[in-house]
Amino acid sequence: MINQRSDMNNKTFYKIAKLGFFTSVFTNIVFLVILIYIHQLSLNSDYPWYDFELSEFVLNGQPSKLLFDLAIIINGLGLVCAIYPLSFFLATKKVKITYLIMASIVSFSLIGIGIFPEDDYNIIHYILGVVFFLSVSVMICFLSTIFIKKIVIVPLFFSIFGYITFGILIFHLATRSFFGMAYTQRLAVIFSLAYFLTLSGYFIFKKNSPEKAI
Repeated sequence: MINQRSDMNNKTFYKIAKLGFFTSVFTNIVFLVILIYIHQLSLNSDYPWYDFELSEFVLNGQPSKLLFDLAIIINGLGLVCAIYPLSFFLATKKVKITYLIMASIVSFSLIGIGIFPEDDYNIIHYILGVVFFLSVSVMICFLSTIFIKKIVIVPLFFSIFGYITFGILIFHLATRSFFGMAYTQRLAVIFSLAYFLTLSGYFIFKKNSPEKAI
């Protein structure tokens, strides 16, 4: 009876996790489409997007400001759908709690970036931006490390991909004030999105949950 209940709970979780994954894929597509459209608007208005970070699209006026804030909030909600279910596959309670704390900081700081745009709430926006990039860097490094230590058994690819993404994020944070702001930030965002989507997709679409080290 207990095993049957456990199997039912697992099946229910996988259904919810798959729904969350597809929701995240959809929101990321929406996010990228809106960003492409905003870039096109900036070209039409001679706004030099290549000199500025993504948040500074709000300085290009409407509809860029509204679209960018909306895209960030949508992406933040989609990120919640992708990263929270991953906790199910983590081996120990301590690791799960640590991960969920980091996931909460990442998700809500990203949503906050959209709620508090740079032109209206400069200081709050800046703090949330730093918190987001630092927390997502730490979380990706944390996941890559537990994979390397075989606390959770996954292909080596995810540790390598994770450390590369972590390096790109840290490089952007360390050099953003004097080198490649527009380009390194966009690269960091793309790698981060790709990492979480591929990782959550790997876990969710395996026939069995990943082997957990004892």
